[in-house]
Amino acid sequence: VWTGGGDVISYQHIFWFYSHPAVYIMMLPGFGIISEVLATFSRKPIFGYRAVAFSTVAIAVLGFGVWAHHMFVSGMAPWLRIPMMVTTVIIAIPTGVKMFSWVATLWRGKLHLKTPMLWALGFLFTFVIGGLSGVFLGTLPADIFSSDTYYIVAHIHYVLFGGSIFTIFAGVYYWFPKMTGRMYSEKLGRWHFWLTFVGFNATFFPMHWLGLQGMPRRVADYDQRFASLNLFISIASTLMVIGTAIFFYNMITSWRAGPKAPWNPWRGRTLEWLVSSPPSIFNFDAVPQVVGGPYQYGVAGARHAIVFAPEEVGGGELNEHEYPKILVVAHDTVTGKSLLDAVRELGTSGYWRFTFVSPAESDADRTALTRRHELAAAVLAKSGIAATGKVLGGDTVQAVARAAQDEHAHEIIVATYPIGESQWLRQDLVDRIRKATGLPVSHVTVSQKEARATLAEPGLAHVLVLAQDAVGGAAFLDEVRVRADRSPARFTVVLPAEVPAPAWGDEANVRRRDAVERVHRAVEDLQLSGVSAQGEVMDGALATAARDAVGVYRPTEILVVANVAQDLDPIRNVARGASVDQVVVSAEVGRS
Repeated sequence: VWTGGGDVISYQHIFWFYSHPAVYIMMLPGFGIISEVLATFSRKPIFGYRAVAFSTVAIAVLGFGVWAHHMFVSGMAPWLRIPMMVTTVIIAIPTGVKMFSWVATLWRGKLHLKTPMLWALGFLFTFVIGGLSGVFLGTLPADIFSSDTYYIVAHIHYVLFGGSIFTIFAGVYYWFPKMTGRMYSEKLGRWHFWLTFVGFNATFFPMHWLGLQGMPRRVADYDQRFASLNLFISIASTLMVIGTAIFFYNMITSWRAGPKAPWNPWRGRTLEWLVSSPPSIFNFDAVPQVVGGPYQYGVAGARHAIVFAPEEVGGGELNEHEYPKILVVAHDTVTGKSLLDAVRELGTSGYWRFTFVSPAESDADRTALTRRHELAAAVLAKSGIAATGKVLGGDTVQAVARAAQDEHAHEIIVATYPIGESQWLRQDLVDRIRKATGLPVSHVTVSQKEARATLAEPGLAHVLVLAQDAVGGAAFLDEVRVRADRSPARFTVVLPAEVPAPAWGDEANVRRRDAVERVHRAVEDLQLSGVSAQGEVMDGALATAARDAVGVYRPTEILVVANVAQDLDPIRNVARGASVDQVVVSAEVGRS
């Protein structure tokens, strides 16, 4: 003790020389968790990956040179204040590098606001506030003014609770499926986050104001003018207590009886997601060979590691010919953009192949579904994703269970119209399939409007079908279906309507309405038969309508379907490089 000749200031130097780096020890692992979570849920590589890595080293080194900023009012040597102030401000630079890199990673990313991502975003918000108040406190005059006040309490909680606890929760939710083999409740996870986030900010943000007004920390009583705000803080803190209780309830119940977790629910690219959940005693049958970066989301052909599949999925290297299977259960929704986007995202971020399976009730339904499967497979093939189709018979749930066993599926996606619009969805369908197969099952909703829209996919052939009297006839429909069966494509049916003058007159409008009804019926028949089609009526003769339609749609092919042979030269002159073909049909006997 100082009465026995001890040196209180030397003791504080020794204490803080250890204790301030300990703050960074608590935060640096969390920084790594944030980089992992942000990259995965924004589907982008870490911006400035090397800068983020080197800034971690810089923080670890500089952390040993800032300890005395805790002692500005302790009576330490005055000459030491200035260098400690300078190093305190300098250490904000590598931290700022991380923050800007994380924000740049989010910029224009495809954000998925799952619970781990919410905690990561909450960390960015709270840690920025803690960091800014830290720079403020690092300056000598401001630190002396606010020393030992509630401003210090607010700062340390925004740094440590916001910068450490938020990252721990992000990591727990992110790796919970891998650790336990079970999925947590996303709804309860969101409740936990929002209660904690709102409660945390409502608790500690007012302390900034209290501290600047002079309320000291470490007191049992305080001035009456601070009573109302302290009561508000106490009430707000109960939100964090409630959120924490929800967290423990969610973890315990999910660990015991949560849905079975897929191998890779977040589509991460690091090695732990390439083994089962939870991992087996021996993670890999052979040591994996790392061949690329771990965060190369969206990079064509990127691959992190070469790994070998376990025996239950056939063994051998996991390559494009031996990916584990995902079943996609769909009917009219097979070519819905939401579904294809979901499949495309999975296929470009994990080791998977896809099989579309659809229940059919008739031969016509079977034919239509086969066309939809081929179209979906063609669209996915443009992104390098392997997909096949299979039409099922019998009860949907039992048929899917048999298909899952035959295909050795690892996961199932069910795509339907919204509840109330679907003809074969029941509210418990997803649960019934999950129970019948024992596999993880997710649900994608596709609107009817989206399912019936044509697929405007890059690289997919676009056929412009010009028809006059033939439109809507059985022969016309057969010709379009024959073309669709030849190779997958999307179709735009254009009906030229030669309306009498004046173009705005009643007779002209009646003729247009009749043409619109005919095109609508034809497009509807094509869609029911599995053809991706849309239609339009254009004023003018055949060549005029062709010119206008080519200008709007830029097709790759033009197909003229008519009852009488047409002169194709005027159409070729306006085709803009599209191939032009003609089919003459008879309204009574079909193809001529």
